[in-house]
Amino acid sequence: MSRNILDISKGEIELRLSGNDGVSLERLSLPNVGDFALGGPLFGVSTSEGWVDGKTVEFTKHEVFRRPREVEEHVISAKSNKGSLEVEIHIIIQSSTPLIEIWSTIRNVGDHLITINRIDSVSLDLVPGKYEVCSFRASGSCTEFAPVAQFLSLESIYTLGSLSGRSSNGDHPYFVINGDLEKQIAVCVAWSGNWTIRFEPMSNGAYRLSGGLHDEGFSKTIAPGESISAPPIVLALGQSDPSALTAALAKTGRERWYPEVSENFPLTEWNHWWPYIDQFINEEVFIANVDAAVDLGLEICTLDAGWYGSTELDSNWVQQRGDWDLVNTSRFPRGLRVLSDYTHSRGLKFGLWCEIEALGEKAQIAKKRPDFPALRDGKLLGYLCLGNPVAKEYALATLDRLIAEYACDWVKIDFNIDPGLGCNRTDHGHGIGDGLFDHYMGLYEILDEIRRRYPDVTLENCSSGGLRIDLGMSRRTHISYLSDPDWPEHSLQVSWAAFGWLSPERCLHWVFSQWWHLDALPHQKFDPTDPALTNKQLDYFTRISMLHGFGLSQRLPDLPKWVSESFRSHIALYKKIVRPHIKKSEVLLLTEQPLREGEGDRWAAFQYVKSNDEHLLFTFRLDGATQARLIKPGRLDSKKIYLVTNLGDNTQYQQSGKELLEGILFDTLLEQDSSLLRIAPVRA
Repeated sequence: MSRNILDISKGEIELRLSGNDGVSLERLSLPNVGDFALGGPLFGVSTSEGWVDGKTVEFTKHEVFRRPREVEEHVISAKSNKGSLEVEIHIIIQSSTPLIEIWSTIRNVGDHLITINRIDSVSLDLVPGKYEVCSFRASGSCTEFAPVAQFLSLESIYTLGSLSGRSSNGDHPYFVINGDLEKQIAVCVAWSGNWTIRFEPMSNGAYRLSGGLHDEGFSKTIAPGESISAPPIVLALGQSDPSALTAALAKTGRERWYPEVSENFPLTEWNHWWPYIDQFINEEVFIANVDAAVDLGLEICTLDAGWYGSTELDSNWVQQRGDWDLVNTSRFPRGLRVLSDYTHSRGLKFGLWCEIEALGEKAQIAKKRPDFPALRDGKLLGYLCLGNPVAKEYALATLDRLIAEYACDWVKIDFNIDPGLGCNRTDHGHGIGDGLFDHYMGLYEILDEIRRRYPDVTLENCSSGGLRIDLGMSRRTHISYLSDPDWPEHSLQVSWAAFGWLSPERCLHWVFSQWWHLDALPHQKFDPTDPALTNKQLDYFTRISMLHGFGLSQRLPDLPKWVSESFRSHIALYKKIVRPHIKKSEVLLLTEQPLREGEGDRWAAFQYVKSNDEHLLFTFRLDGATQARLIKPGRLDSKKIYLVTNLGDNTQYQQSGKELLEGILFDTLLEQDSSLLRIAPVRA
């Protein structure tokens, strides 16, 4: 470490660490923008021996591990002053994007037990200035991605996080810090349980950003030789261009975070749930929908909840969760393999829903294996504690069996429980304070192993909709379901927000669904047989799902002919043009976020930019919107001539890039109307 400075800068990022009095941050900056953080101890750990951070350790070594795509992982090792703990600070940095990933591993190198009460993956000091933190929040199902903006104050600590036991039920684990000179930092927490980020004012006007794993209710005792790793924190840096942050996160996700997928991913899907729920689905209904799905050009049919448990026709899906070895033979008298085989015989893939972690009130497995349930102070929490190694192996074997026995191509993994602080049983192999931590580590191991055994099976991440969307799950599942309801303005709200940090093909949300009862949820009132339904409205509803992974949850055999024909046309367009495009595109959000209940921007426009200068532009006029809106595309070459094709009616015109950059005026769309344009340079 020459002159006590370790320079690990790469690409656009200048990152320098100081070796004076420990190991700490000296500078985090972008050369053409300025400093983002100066100082800070890099990490922090509260232990039974006291507080340990970069200021209280002694540097021992620095290793560099070079990865493909000019990615470097730096491991800076240090030892606590008391000599009982060894710390490894991991920092991943790459040339192609202004982004770093940081976490720490704490190892007990002493001769006695040490208890960890808090472990911060990151701790750095933002330069003095004025900051606004823009985040999203949920307070249960159907409320995902509500925007929150808060200016930091030198008078108080501001915190974000979740204590529900699910990463997105509370503050979502992604937010943007807007600073002076339009500097921006996007922050992602790669953890699926309880997390926190703190902004603590410093005496010099700076703010210390610290956090990762939430410390409330947490403790973990590590024996000599054992270690614990904190969840990674991702920091993407930029200036005045939110789309650049989005692009950096999406690019990194595609290159090294997300699991590999097939060329035709994401498959166009039919899922049985909303029109049939558990009470109205059976073998005959499923097979009829498979036939209709073939006619529409869909590629996979998924059997959602209600297939398992006792044989009563009116058995409840919530109460039966956990009895995955039982099939409801009143609904499926010949079992599920018949459905899978029939679906495959028609040329489609077969998907199956499973809430592998859940234990319903009437689940027989909880009675057979009383050592499996998670308990908090002796009370059932409603889920299988995967911190118990025996329960973890049972869950893995169960998922393996379901995939093999039913020839599944897709598994929808749901989780409808708030674990809170998690299990504090002492007979599971975990301690009283790390049950939730060990549960999620167990879940991650299961998902990693399932992907290893079945590399061609798609794993869908769902949790009461979108209440567990984070980079921890996105690294281990292929696609994330954004929210349970899907009425138009809600869908646009959640898609707009999710695209801030997830690439669009890794998001799934369905066309405005046909629910089993029109009064089941306000706003969720799509009726394909409504004589007032227009072609433009149906285009509008359908194109919203084309922004990302596409799906339908409708009574397909009962659709009016013209509705089926419309869906068929859109699905063909999606598979031929839209899907191949969005998988390789940068997304530009050309309007502000639309919001539920008629709030927010009442126009929504999404531009998908490919590296070959081809573009798709989706524009939506919501209820209550102004009559006209000038939408200004980006990333066009002002010197080129472009061919603009309306993919609705196939009309075309040519226009210069300079004129297009000045804006496209949309003044003929009705409310609940839309436009889809393809913009490509005129080739010589």
